[in-house]
Amino acid sequence: MFERLVNDPHSDVRQNVLFSLPPLIQRLSPEHRRKVTHETLTTLCEDPEIDVRQSALDTLSETIYAFANDPQGPPEFLLRMYLGRKEDKIVRNGTRLITFEIPPPLEAFYLDTKRPLTLAFGFPAVTLTLGQERWSELREAYLDLAANRMNDVNRALAAGMGDIAKIIGPENTRQDLIEVWWKFINFPKDSETRIHAIENMEALITTAGKETGLSFWEGVSKNWEAKIFKVWRERKIILEEMMKMPDLLGHEILPIVGAIQALALVDLEQGVRDIAISFVRAFVYRMSKLSLDISVYLDSFLEFKACYRPIQTFWMVSTLQSLSCSRLHSVGAQRTMFQSS
Repeated sequence: MFERLVNDPHSDVRQNVLFSLPPLIQRLSPEHRRKVTHETLTTLCEDPEIDVRQSALDTLSETIYAFANDPQGPPEFLLRMYLGRKEDKIVRNGTRLITFEIPPPLEAFYLDTKRPLTLAFGFPAVTLTLGQERWSELREAYLDLAANRMNDVNRALAAGMGDIAKIIGPENTRQDLIEVWWKFINFPKDSETRIHAIENMEALITTAGKETGLSFWEGVSKNWEAKIFKVWRERKIILEEMMKMPDLLGHEILPIVGAIQALALVDLEQGVRDIAISFVRAFVYRMSKLSLDISVYLDSFLEFKACYRPIQTFWMVSTLQSLSCSRLHSVGAQRTMFQSS
């Protein structure tokens, strides 16, 4: 039945068959799974209808993931169809010139202008399927995609960076992802790309290490000062991500946090200033908890009347807690003396 549908005369039927392929092959034995996958995709990737070919391209990453529990992994022909051929580098990096010539169906499948975006969306799933040990097979295609200047491709890659870093480990992350992250955080054309890069900082820092994390945040601070982050939402997300960093990077990050906090307090957007003010108390608390000198930052923060209340509240709570501890200690000492007498 399935084989008849693959060769159905109606293109809509052939197209819909592709959406059922990944869940279907997971139910088959490994040998039969490879056979059905090969026969279906080699037939439909050179279908005369463009919609069918594009659906074949769209389903490749999910089909590869269907082999996640296969001891042999996904078959080579499937990876080749997904990543493209060696000569398709210009397709992946977006430098191929569009012509009005109509190539044969199989050639059109590999030259499809939607291929870079499809690859970018599917890369985390494919990386998870192959694992850290086989990252070398994916590296070249990933770096080709990272060189692409299309906004949608950059957004998809930036959104998946954290997941890929967790899979490929510290060494591969430092070697292949960090430079790509810097490209995205400095990307002038698209705030969504920068936002995704900011949102994935925690995962990248956790994988790549403290030195990388401190370097990241120095770059964020410089970009904020240089007004790279033009959309207020990205500055808001920076503040939210920043308050996670002292636990991850220790006291070395606090001067950078203080510098960004000071920039946020004079931001033109009220929403950003409100978030910065709400973080003042948490920042002062973290500094005092580590017994660090906070006088420099307090002088800076107290230039803004809105900061008085959170700082005053912090000192009041700290004083009350200190008095309470002293009182409890005194009561405990009196009780001990009473019991001993």
